[in-house]
Amino acid sequence: MTGESLESHVFNQFHFDSETINRLSEFVEVLASWNQHIRLSGYREKADIRQHLVTEPLLAAHYFGLASSLCSIVDFGSGNGSPGIIFSILYPHLRISLVERKQKKLSFLSYVISRLNLQNTTFYDNIRSALTAQQAPSSTEIWMKAVSMQSLFSELSRPENKGKSFHIKKFGEWDPVPGCQYIRKHVITSEAWSLSPIFKITVSEGLLTV
Repeated sequence: MTGESLESHVFNQFHFDSETINRLSEFVEVLASWNQHIRLSGYREKADIRQHLVTEPLLAAHYFGLASSLCSIVDFGSGNGSPGIIFSILYPHLRISLVERKQKKLSFLSYVISRLNLQNTTFYDNIRSALTAQQAPSSTEIWMKAVSMQSLFSELSRPENKGKSFHIKKFGEWDPVPGCQYIRKHVITSEAWSLSPIFKITVSEGLLTV
């Protein structure tokens, strides 16, 4: 199955409206174009971008029921916009904060937000500002893809966060740090939604107390 037909198959399986499909497709095009000049991702081919940076977050979002969630999401180490931009496109009712410290990648995120008119999405150059901006009483989840837990812990282990707990969901194998509790691993496959080929990803879930 080619990248284009796979993309169509995946999007049709989830019954997205035409605007959502167009935005997801445009994200792939923009990322592939920018990635030729700025290293945003190791995935160079559009088919790989679709699978790893679009379909994987899509499956995770469906698995965790983000369509009916009222939480705020902080994408730590957003860089190429996955998973935060994907969540923003899928669920405009959610408040999405993208955190990226590198200026060139921030420029990319700013461009994508503007081009796709993602009014529910804001970007920050540090997680402290992103967390401060969260609005009570909604809960906040920190999502991570291709970033180590130690990097997150280093950012959160500041005096002002002493005693606070943070809900974490991380793509890939769990890399524990002291204080991380309630670790659960969710093996998510596309088989439940009859997608082909079968995608299998792992999202680890935990509560980090600093």
